[in-house]
Amino acid sequence: KLPKTTTFGVTFPALFNFPNVTTSVHIEPVSKGRATKKLDKQVMGIESEEDAAQNNHDSNRYRRMNRKRVDKERWATEVEGDMNRLYEVSFFFGLYDKTLDGLNIKATDFMLKAREKGIDLMSCYSTHPEAFLSLEPTNGTYKLIKGPIGVNVGKKHILDKRSLAHIFNHTNTGFRHKNGVFAG
Repeated sequence: KLPKTTTFGVTFPALFNFPNVTTSVHIEPVSKGRATKKLDKQVMGIESEEDAAQNNHDSNRYRRMNRKRVDKERWATEVEGDMNRLYEVSFFFGLYDKTLDGLNIKATDFMLKAREKGIDLMSCYSTHPEAFLSLEPTNGTYKLIKGPIGVNVGKKHILDKRSLAHIFNHTNTGFRHKNGVFAG
């Protein structure tokens, strides 16, 4: 889970520059048509919740839903007017240590750093091989596929271009080919 608001140069560096952590951010642009359709669907859902709150005389819920609807409509207007764009973003973090105890301590410290910034992390439970491959610089995410069921390894967050600009504040960087390379 990401925080409601982020600050450039403050929100993400604690995670991206954590010692012995490999970070991979996957960004996929959402087409204008798909973004508009998705936002329209969300606005309709919020409107129905707003109507239910009004019918139940729940003014607090109505106020919150009204604010959400206005925000979504603003996003939809910006996307339709080509003033903004939406992206699906997944974050992968690989923690490394020489001992299991050290890794457990590092994982706890990493989770606490994330929580300080309003970010909740989840492990890739039962999809570790796919998550590990998604972490590598291969410019793609892998899915767990068992029969007809496919499970995405990472949670995709919807960010607009202004929100997306806040994650590019690394102080440590390295060049990688767009399709990646395995080495080591």
